[in-house]
Order: sequence, then structure tokens, then C-alpha cells
Amino acid sequence: MKESSARKNALTDAGPDGSSERDAGLQDFSNKTQDWVRRVQKVLDDHAEPSRFLTRTLQRYIDDMRMLASNLRPGPISPSNEAGWRDSVFALAGPFEVCGELGIPLW
Repeated sequence: MKESSARKNALTDAGPDGSSERDAGLQDFSNKTQDWVRRVQKVLDDHAEPSRFLTRTLQRYIDDMRMLASNLRPGPISPSNEAGWRDSVFALAGPFEVCGELGIPLW
């Protein structure tokens, strides 16, 4: 989770939406996010015993990141990708809640 969050923050910090600085980082963001999705999906698949709430919300975050990595393009972010970006942040509320109750920090 730390890795994915840091990558999203780095892309956001690269410059304003649609700027050449941010656009230049999109391919790296996409490639590294797709790699992360493959790795974390395996972990979730191998450990699908926690509460369904945790696994559903974590799966939602993984799916959002996979779609964002595939869909982001240079230039201003599309309304659908903006909604996906925000949804991915909100999807983390489930893992935060469950892991927080267990005393396990996400990052």
C-alpha cells in the first residue's frame, strides 16, 4: 500500500494535471502500477481469508489502480479517470478501518 500511495503522490507532485512534467511521468506510473497490481493481486488471492469487507474494498482499490494505469493519457485528466482516481482513494477506507482495528498500519 505504501508503494502504491507513494507512486500516486509522486505523479500528483510532478506537476499540475495536463502539464508536461506530469505527462512525462505517466508511462512510468502505468508500468510500475501494473507491476504492483500483479504482485498485490497474488497476495490478496493467496490470503482471501480476512473479512469480506477487507477483501472487497482492497480488491476495489487494486482494480481502480489497474484501470487508472491503463487509461491515463497525457493532457488534462478525463472526468471518468478523475472519478476513478478519487474512488481509489476512497476504497482505501476499508483497509484502513480493518487494519487499524487490528493495529496494523498500512504505511
